[in-house]
Amino acid sequence: MTSAPPVGLLMRRKLDTARDIHRAALDLFEEQGVRDTTVAQIAERAGVSRRTFFRYFPTKELAGLPGQRRLLAAIAALRVTDHSAAAIARTVADAGSAAIGRSDDPELDEHRRVAALLATEPLLRAAASAQEHDLAVSLRERMAVLAPELDPLSAHLIAETTVAVWRVTWERWGELAREGVSADPADIYGECRARLAVLAGALGAEVRS
Repeated sequence: MTSAPPVGLLMRRKLDTARDIHRAALDLFEEQGVRDTTVAQIAERAGVSRRTFFRYFPTKELAGLPGQRRLLAAIAALRVTDHSAAAIARTVADAGSAAIGRSDDPELDEHRRVAALLATEPLLRAAASAQEHDLAVSLRERMAVLAPELDPLSAHLIAETTVAVWRVTWERWGELAREGVSADPADIYGECRARLAVLAGALGAEVRS
């Protein structure tokens, strides 16, 4: 009797299959556009069945997006020791900074391709927006587990601003890439955090005056 493959091998196979589907979707989106690409075409290009495709991605649009895997992983691994709202906000922002990647990241070529498609494909932008909403919900749920005493408004603001900074970082990085400017995503993320802190301080001063 043949034994089942080790768990680590099964996980690698799943990751490889998801990567194959994602790359096939990117290739087809670049070749013929999102609207004219079908799930059947993506599955055929990736060498999988339609049923297998839907085990990994609910729609063709999401197959073409990176899935914000790093941010999701950072949310899942999040730990807090200081349960004050300010400390949690810093912890979450630091986790995003660690997950964003550097200029020597091998996945940046994929991000360049996705950024270029997002600039021209409304269907892909709509899917990305829905994905960002899900990320914010996941982050709020994680904070509720880690710090149940955190007030809901603070949790909501932390989640939404974290996802917004993540999105703006990649949008700005994509703009610079299209202009031929090489930039480090982590540096842009840091700049976004700094600008947001200045703006938040200004808003707070206005409320207090």
